[in-house]
Amino acid sequence: MFIFQAHTPDIVALYATLISIFLNEALFRATFLIGKKSQSSAIIANAWHHCSDALSSIPAVLAVATSMAFPKFYYFDSIGAIIVSFFILKVAWNIISPAFEEFTDKGASPDLYKKINKIAYATDGIIDVHRCRTRFTSSKLQLDLHIVVDKNLTIEESDKIYKGLEDKLHKDQF
Repeated sequence: MFIFQAHTPDIVALYATLISIFLNEALFRATFLIGKKSQSSAIIANAWHHCSDALSSIPAVLAVATSMAFPKFYYFDSIGAIIVSFFILKVAWNIISPAFEEFTDKGASPDLYKKINKIAYATDGIIDVHRCRTRFTSSKLQLDLHIVVDKNLTIEESDKIYKGLEDKLHKDQF
């Protein structure tokens, strides 16, 4: 026969979870900045792991504090565990979705297509733009774009128009 005995957690459990929150938040911020600076999805994913640890400690603190203050609410620990699992699932989604988009060669958003077309049409000498195709590789956007220029232009003049468009797109970080 299984007999369940509820007990009130020690103050050490409360201090440990509070310290965990602050240390993991500091690790998240530092690791996230390094990941952004180096454009490393692996480091950013590790930062989100620290964030999930910090977030999962919040319901733990609340559950421990409630159990300490009101021993008859010992089941708050189980409720806290359920809440923590939702935090972990949310952070897992934050980690997985950018990597999934990168592996599936996700293209640009409709707004980004409009911006690319607007820049192209605003470039002197371009008559038409078509077959705009994009995909993200790592954190960079690959762009394949067909432009139409006056058929009477020389190759050098056409190339100058193309280079002007390319410079504008690079300037806007495409």
